[in-house]
Amino acid sequence: MTVETAACVPEAAAIVRSFTTQLPGAPRALITARTWTRQMVTILGWPGDVQQAVDVVSRLVDNGVQHGVPSTAPLCERQLTLSVA
Repeated sequence: MTVETAACVPEAAAIVRSFTTQLPGAPRALITARTWTRQMVTILGWPGDVQQAVDVVSRLVDNGVQHGVPSTAPLCERQLTLSVA
């Protein structure tokens, strides 16, 4: 997992920190995405429904795996990027 923190953010911007992770373009990405999302919303102190956020991200990742990765792409090139800010 790669973690990046935004260093220079204008005062009026809502983004304080940004975290990014690389997910495989395969069904196993769902487990990783769910775990990562749960960790990130907790770290960021998000006041919303954590389970709902996890479910939304899981559906988006599933959609990306099913429809966004060409089946002809080599496995080493099948990656999805998931960010939260």
